Amino acid sequence: MTKKKISLRLHIFISFFIVFLISFAVIILSFTIVVSNYIRTDSNDKLKITEDKARFLAAQKIDARPALPSHTDDPDIIKQRIVESLTGSSDVRVALINSDYSIDLSASPGSTIDITTARNIANQLETDAIKLGTNAGLVKIGSSSYYVSTFLFDESNSKSTINTSNTNQYLILYLDSSPYLAFAESIYGILIVILVIALTLSLLVSLFVSNSIIRSIRKLTAFASKIGSGIFKRQEFNFFDKELDIL
Repeated sequence: MTKKKISLRLHIFISFFIVFLISFAVIILSFTIVVSNYIRTDSNDKLKITEDKARFLAAQKIDARPALPSHTDDPDIIKQRIVESLTGSSDVRVALINSDYSIDLSASPGSTIDITTARNIANQLETDAIKLGTNAGLVKIGSSSYYVSTFLFDESNSKSTINTSNTNQYLILYLDSSPYLAFAESIYGILIVILVIALTLSLLVSLFVSNSIIRSIRKLTAFASKIGSGIFKRQEFNFFDKELDIL
């Protein structure tokens, strides 16, 4: 059985293409890992900072807005001010939910978007059976992705009793990671363009290299044909490639 032969040019082209594919896969995989780790770490750090601030405000009954009285004994006012104070200090949004996964208080009561988002996240947590009081991690709702953390918001977190109801209340902290993902996708687009250009250049280089080798081989083939015809006159080829020059 005769083994199928392929041309040297195709052999070189395939080699370049395989190297390109491996390089492409490594670059995309590395980029994905780096971006994912950055988004996760940055989001969790922001959630942790906001949670620490919430615990501090709850313990001290402090309202971060100096224009309003700093201290009050009204639990509802304390909760409302803490929630409002936390929102706006970073990209993290805050809402107060109960153990039934329903919204008790939103940082922006007049904002339909914030209320709807908080309600959707709470519903998704309930659907996924994620226990309140834990770091829920990444929660996907439709085309949007949120990093979510919740913690119990009652006397166990403060020096005074903030939660006076029979139902446990939790602060839900959520950070929309969609802008990060959109930025990552734009970088992906740039990478694709760069890699397409690199592929084009690699094909041109493979064509140049293969043509150079093939021209040298054709000269040797023509010389061998002359020897077969009885012409033994010596020729100096001075090939660029050492191995071909030796041959």
